[in-house]
Amino acid sequence: GFELTETCAFVEEKLRELGYEPRRMSKAGVVATLGKPGGKTILLRADMDALPMKEESGLAFAAKGDAAHTCGHDLHTAMLLGAAKLLKDHESELKGTVKLMFQPGEEMGYGSKTMIDDGLLENPKVDAAMAIHIFSTTPVGQVTYCSGVASSSLDTFAIHIQGKGGHSSTPDLCVDPIMIANQIYTALNMLMTREVSPQAVATLSGGVMRSGTAVNIIPDTADLQVGLRTYNVEARK
Repeated sequence: GFELTETCAFVEEKLRELGYEPRRMSKAGVVATLGKPGGKTILLRADMDALPMKEESGLAFAAKGDAAHTCGHDLHTAMLLGAAKLLKDHESELKGTVKLMFQPGEEMGYGSKTMIDDGLLENPKVDAAMAIHIFSTTPVGQVTYCSGVASSSLDTFAIHIQGKGGHSSTPDLCVDPIMIANQIYTALNMLMTREVSPQAVATLSGGVMRSGTAVNIIPDTADLQVGLRTYNVEARK
């Protein structure tokens, strides 16, 4: 998320070694610029937050603690630092400005917004922005691209179900929220087959279903978190 104290310090140290004057933006973002004023400004972006999960790879450089870069953001940060070095070596050839953006909170969905709200796209004004993402099924040494949309959208929503808990021996006195959660999830997936065009690519997945504490107790509440992905704007609506 935004708890990137060591990461920000590392990025800033490397940028200073390369001759940049990095500045901190928002809660945990780092920005640096190079080039000359008067031309266009291009922004290159890398995310640098981790996911809340332990790494079990056993590698010498494995993350310690309860967070790990299992979505590749450590590689994204390393690639942008590599680009920072290459660009610095050729700074005199640039005909405009390049702004380097090291972003927090990508997994939370609003890390870039905090930096934009803090003035990221101004002084100098950004004309175009670019980023790349690693893809675990692409062989090492290959770069892929496609025409049109490359990545699906992601919309998430959470459903909180208030039932009526009780003992499993008297289900008739209860309102079972787990049963309701299952019915909702099944109905949502049935909806995809009848309301979305067969020509559109769209997926709906429940990543979280949380309820209950004991096998002989019908719980009081249940929570369901669902993600919708598509390449199609109309299907998304």
